Amino acid sequence: GSFYKNMRRLGDARTAYAKGVEFAPKDPEVLCGAAMVHNDLREYDTAEKLWKRALAENPKHVLTLMNLGYRCRMAGRNKEAADLFSRVLAIDPNHMAAERALASVQ
Repeated sequence: GSFYKNMRRLGDARTAYAKGVEFAPKDPEVLCGAAMVHNDLREYDTAEKLWKRALAENPKHVLTLMNLGYRCRMAGRNKEAADLFSRVLAIDPNHMAAERALASVQ
């Protein structure tokens, strides 16, 4: 899936990640990657559901926390975004992107 995503072949990436999720439904890397493709396709509800599934499997998955935080910020849900960015900083206090993102929603 990531190959197709990097090539901006998002339809093919969605298909590949769907197969990945089918074979590894609890893998946070696969779930996060699939969510990122759906987000790029502006399928925001599906993206959020996949990110939340990834966090259910690994609540400390930084890439998922960051991406879901960005999505929440874009949707105007700043408190939810701040909570997600704060969780990243609890895991990695030196995460500069999380620091900047948190500042942008406070």
